[in-house]
Amino acid sequence: MRAPAPHRGRYDADVAIVGGGLGGLAAACGLARAGLRVALFERAPVLGGYAQEFRRGRFRFDATLHALDGRFSRMALDALGVPREALDLRAIDPVFTLQMRDEAIEVPAGLEPLARAIGRRAPASAAGARAMVAALASACDAVSDRLSAWLGREFSTSAGGSGALGEAGSDLSAFSALAGRTLASVLASHGVTDPIALAMLT
Repeated sequence: MRAPAPHRGRYDADVAIVGGGLGGLAAACGLARAGLRVALFERAPVLGGYAQEFRRGRFRFDATLHALDGRFSRMALDALGVPREALDLRAIDPVFTLQMRDEAIEVPAGLEPLARAIGRRAPASAAGARAMVAALASACDAVSDRLSAWLGREFSTSAGGSGALGEAGSDLSAFSALAGRTLASVLASHGVTDPIALAMLT
């Protein structure tokens, strides 16, 4: 999404947001929907922050994100009043390609296909990878349920509702078990040590 041309004058706004990444864009949409006048500032020539890509020769790289989970993106767009048809959202499969020394490995979309692919490529880490994928799935389901309940209440009126994310929805114990831990520590605790498996999961 290309940013508009720079504006050098004064802004008549209630809120100024610095940064046009996903968080800044979501905050701007939510505040505008609540009736506030919003000015968003972004120094880059495109909006989206880390949800951008760059190219080096024949290779294409993500700035950081590989993909967005469809559930979360759909919920966020609906809650913020952004028509889905306004964005060119595409299903990605494979999610990305690992360029190894002697071969290219395609990493599939979906947790279950990912676990199967790791089992084929790195049998020694297959059980650990499957256990980790199950833990991630449980955490994602818990957060999805909680976020869905909170968004439905928070944006139930034009001025926004009330209540904290921690008060709504399902149990977050699965997510809490992973919160605050590094990815390296989670992988190690599940016995995922094979270099290919590590690369596919990170």
